[in-house]
Amino acid sequence: MAKEIEVIERRQVPENLEASMAKIIEVLGNGEVMEKFARLLDAVQRSEILTFLTALLENWDRVMKVITEELTDERMARFIRNALSVFAIVSSVDTDRLMKAVSKMAGDGSAPARSGDLAHNLSSLINLLSDPEVSAGLTKVLRLIGSI
Repeated sequence: MAKEIEVIERRQVPENLEASMAKIIEVLGNGEVMEKFARLLDAVQRSEILTFLTALLENWDRVMKVITEELTDERMARFIRNALSVFAIVSSVDTDRLMKAVSKMAGDGSAPARSGDLAHNLSSLINLLSDPEVSAGLTKVLRLIGSI
């Protein structure tokens, strides 16, 4: 694995910053735009995102090498395929039907499940599996688990 970046060098504020800002104000001229721009610059400075972006761009070759090495790893490729499969499954779910199914599974709470009644539990499971939609959904979940 590539060596990580350990130190981010902070740049010193240039001495002629006020002159540069005055020139920017002169060019833009609009007070409202300048106020928004000043707020944006203040937020950028406080978040230190410029420091991060500067370090990223100054070490671009090293960063791209690490990304390339990680993406070519077989485990990462498998992870990406699995993540895309999960996304495809989740995006194909009909949310209205899912909410109805979850509500049915939750029940109204008036009849607690009896763990001792094995025949009742097995017959309920067989009835669920006879539903083609349940069977198809279970098949997708098992395929997903098998690919992990």
